[in-house]
Amino acid sequence: MGCVQGSVCGPCVCVCRCAEQGKLEDAVPLYEAARETWVGQPVVPYSLANALIQLGRLEEARTLITSTVAGGEAGPFQRPLQGLLEQVETALLRQREGENVDLPHGTREPAGTPS
Repeated sequence: MGCVQGSVCGPCVCVCRCAEQGKLEDAVPLYEAARETWVGQPVVPYSLANALIQLGRLEEARTLITSTVAGGEAGPFQRPLQGLLEQVETALLRQREGENVDLPHGTREPAGTPS
């Protein structure tokens, strides 16, 4: 089945294609739609958090990660999300202190995790 631009035809299938093509701004609203459609699929908020990080939207990423972990939605992504949260919080602290900060690099899903 082909992907229709702007549609969510499977958990993160189309949005991952956007992300792979470097179209992260286009991917963010699709990840958000996927999050509403595939409630309880932790790969969706994990992938959205990574996109936000890569776009430099650290506050949004932090809020998303915190709510995902606190809401019990993290599943097998608990540890990777906590690692992302530590990186984001460190980068935000350094920004507040006036340092030039290399943004944390978003990561792909850990090997062997369900999608």
